[in-house]
Amino acid sequence: MTKVFRLSSAPTIKRMLISGVLGTWLHVALDAPLYRDIRPFWPLSANPLLGTIGSDALYAFCAWSFIPALVIYAVMVIRTRDSERDT
Repeated sequence: MTKVFRLSSAPTIKRMLISGVLGTWLHVALDAPLYRDIRPFWPLSANPLLGTIGSDALYAFCAWSFIPALVIYAVMVIRTRDSERDT
């Protein structure tokens, strides 16, 4: 799959674990202000993040986050291409 996106990858248990934990908790953190049934601090039943950010602001944040993600992706593609050319 990394060849499709033109990125090199050396998956390790540590990288996969960190990615999985970060991905899970960032998803929970982005959903918690919007949905009543999210319990980010389980076993506590309260969701103190509910309503702290409006849905429009949160969706705008996610949309605008796409720009730095594209920049990071471009840098990684260039680095991968350059390292392949050097070998």
